[in-house]
Amino acid sequence: MNYKTYLIILGLAIAFIPVSANAFPEHDSSKNSNLPTAKTTKAANSFNFLAGFKPPDRGQPKYTVGGATRGNGCAIDLEDRIEMTALVPKKNQSLTLQSHPSLFVYVSPINGNKSATLIIKDETEDYYYSQQLTTPASGGIVKMTLAEDAPQLEINKDYTWFLRIQCNSAPEPEDPQISASIMRVEGDTPNLDRSDLVLFYAKSQIWYDSLNSAFELSQSGENIYWTQLLNNIDMDKFIAQ
Repeated sequence: MNYKTYLIILGLAIAFIPVSANAFPEHDSSKNSNLPTAKTTKAANSFNFLAGFKPPDRGQPKYTVGGATRGNGCAIDLEDRIEMTALVPKKNQSLTLQSHPSLFVYVSPINGNKSATLIIKDETEDYYYSQQLTTPASGGIVKMTLAEDAPQLEINKDYTWFLRIQCNSAPEPEDPQISASIMRVEGDTPNLDRSDLVLFYAKSQIWYDSLNSAFELSQSGENIYWTQLLNNIDMDKFIAQ
């Protein structure tokens, strides 16, 4: 392991240590000054931020999973969530700075090549949006980005997103689905390269955007950020998917 790799891993173990619920106070943008400046995210000074990305605990998590074996083999494993899993921390609120964020799930081959629906709604369903997709034939990591024509997420508002897989020719109540929470917080995204962006989001406790930046880096062969973030939320079994 070279020195740079060691520093990245060490830093990822620190950045997501839980912070108080007041780290991103609702309805008070004046207190969001703890977002880092671009200067503080330079990789040379920020490797120690990344090693323990644990998003802030903002109350009871909204991570659910459910479903049943049906028809052509569509299934979900209720014991270990292996068949379909949202790549989010299980015990902490997950945040984004984006009005149209990217979300990630793992889908096993048994649920590959099937119609699926991504749904995002708020607690009162005043906001409700859905979009259709098809899961990859071989399964694996699925990146879902809220469409540009979707209503933007409002700042400091709780949302829940769902992925529902259609097992047969028509939707059924028993079709498997997962859900997780998301909240958009106020802040600006700096003009940084991808590796510095991972560090910026990690320092800011912004899970969804940090994972998205790490995923983009992994597509070009730089896997250490993606690997470490999934290790931090005990989802290392999905690293190679």
